[in-house]
Amino acid sequence: MKISGTSPFPPALLEKLNQRDPADPLKILLVHGSHTGGHRSAARSLAQALNELPNVQARELDTLDVSSPRMVKAQKGFFGLVSEKLPALRRWGFRLALQGSPLASWAGTAVLKAKAAFSPGVLHAIQRESPDLVVSTHSQTNAMLSHWKQAGKLDMPVHSVPTDFMAHAIWAQDQVDRYYVAAEPTRQDLARLGVDPSRVSVTGIPISPAFAHQPDESREALSARLGLDSKLPTVLLMGGSLGLQPYEKLIEALEASPYPMQVVAITGRNQEAKARLEQMQGSTRHPLHVQGFVSNSADWMRAADVVVSKPGGLTLSELLALRKPVIVTNPVPGMEEAQVQRLAGVAWSAPDVDGMRAQVEQLLSDPAARAEVERTMDALSRPASSYDVAARVAAAALDSAEAPQAR
Repeated sequence: MKISGTSPFPPALLEKLNQRDPADPLKILLVHGSHTGGHRSAARSLAQALNELPNVQARELDTLDVSSPRMVKAQKGFFGLVSEKLPALRRWGFRLALQGSPLASWAGTAVLKAKAAFSPGVLHAIQRESPDLVVSTHSQTNAMLSHWKQAGKLDMPVHSVPTDFMAHAIWAQDQVDRYYVAAEPTRQDLARLGVDPSRVSVTGIPISPAFAHQPDESREALSARLGLDSKLPTVLLMGGSLGLQPYEKLIEALEASPYPMQVVAITGRNQEAKARLEQMQGSTRHPLHVQGFVSNSADWMRAADVVVSKPGGLTLSELLALRKPVIVTNPVPGMEEAQVQRLAGVAWSAPDVDGMRAQVEQLLSDPAARAEVERTMDALSRPASSYDVAARVAAAALDSAEAPQAR
């Protein structure tokens, strides 16, 4: 979808929505249950786009906010243990789920059905909201919503947004009416897992609507606003919302490069990393700028010449939207490792910090290499993904609201 005119939405959809009673807005609920940023970011970006439509009320529900503290603690503890202490187990489990192993699908769904049974607060929150349509941006909530719908406890359409360029078995649920995915290979994943391809639309993962609106701002003006030197190339280090990067090692590797540059490190919610890096400022060969959690990540990405990042689906989608060369580092075993392999040639992968430095130098010094990276990104660049998904979701919600007898 191209952003043109005064609205990014189809005129026919706007006309139908304007005919609705403002006292009875179309209600859409965005549901996830994750302590990491990608699922939450996709939900919030889609809600933001939906709320630009007339007579639409989109809200986000984080199931962790309405779950028992014991359940939340158990979930965070389990995923922390598997990620940090048992990476081989995580990798093995993910591979089974990606391959569509009956064992992995059965075990995962059984666990999540049990979680649904012990999450009455989540079910009641959805029932109280009584939305015309629910969108899940998390595989766990896909399974829970599908279970409740099959049991007759929910009767509205359920749509789903897988938040990576891969889809595993838990995403594939019989009671999910429609999927919106990052790319054609993701649709093929779901088809292989038993989802009818006609239920899957290739739209891109919903990212902030800010990426769809290219500001008329020069490099000099943007650099001045962010406190950067417009004459120096900028290398941006990102570690996701949790700031999971070995920032010091990356910076030390870049310090060995004689190539002129400035380095920006965004540490997200990792306050310890932010404090450590701030102590390094003023003593590095290359000017170092340190940011914690930022609300204007699109600005920092636009200012960057090269980005070094964790390979999360949302971050990669944002960089693809801007066609920014990205070097991925430290993939989490399982999903992120597989994602790096799938996006080979689009995102560069650094085997270690020295390899990262060499790749940064090549991208900064070789215009032909940068142009080739940008060309490979074109096919996956979807800056208006949130508007595209929002238009489709709103149209489906309208159909549901206008035909309640079919629910």
